[in-house]
Amino acid sequence: MKIQVSHLTDGLHSDHLLDSASAFGFENPDDFAGKIKVDITIDKRRSDFYLKFAVMAKVFLVCDRCLERFESLFEDEARALYTTNEKLVTDDSGSTYLIQEGQRELEVGTEVREIVVLALPIKTVCSENCKGLCKCGRNLNKEACTCEEPDIDPRWETLKKLKNTN
Repeated sequence: MKIQVSHLTDGLHSDHLLDSASAFGFENPDDFAGKIKVDITIDKRRSDFYLKFAVMAKVFLVCDRCLERFESLFEDEARALYTTNEKLVTDDSGSTYLIQEGQRELEVGTEVREIVVLALPIKTVCSENCKGLCKCGRNLNKEACTCEEPDIDPRWETLKKLKNTN
């Protein structure tokens, strides 16, 4: 995904992108419900561009407790620098990209993908009240478990024996 910058004068500008996940280069566009919205504030200073991204999308996630797929609204912000100064771009400079003097467009798809991937939660739950799965595999949000006796972790068996001796 590229944005045109050749017409920009020094100062603040804005751009708005609304496109599919595949247009931004996501490998699994089916993980998104609808289009990705990106609002970009561009601060042009000479040949450098300071960009602020505000990304919003609806993503499909899988609940870690019940394994059901659910839709979640995703919103995050990040900043990036597109510069002609090689000294500012190092291996650990994060969101700093080297561009050529007079470059007419900026590739922002990589930055948008990184914003989304890095901001997704490590643990996903469909709701805070999700009951998860029973050991027998039943989704406890949809039906009660009919297991006869709960399985006890073998590490706690010794404590059960102590309780029965008193």
